[in-house]
Amino acid sequence: MKEIFNNARLGGAAFPSSHVAISLIALFLNRKYNKYLIPIYFPFTITLFISTVYLYAHYFVDVLGGVFIGILFYYYVPPQYEMFNKLSRKLDKKFSFIFYK
Repeated sequence: MKEIFNNARLGGAAFPSSHVAISLIALFLNRKYNKYLIPIYFPFTITLFISTVYLYAHYFVDVLGGVFIGILFYYYVPPQYEMFNKLSRKLDKKFSFIFYK
């Protein structure tokens, strides 16, 4: 056991795996906008998840963190972006006399 774990060193692994998060977001966006690409894109996404652990690029928990971050960003960021745009438009109307003379 000691020899196995001493040889399994990760170089530059980071939590969470941004590659996993971005590929998952891209998969979700393809599901939303280009459904015909899902059968092509899905195997590549799963292969990326598995290969990052298999090739010792990340620990398994890094992949889980990437999945969590990907899901969080996909569902949380668009509503926040819309809320920010609405607030920005309100403030722009309210203070336009200051910024636009």
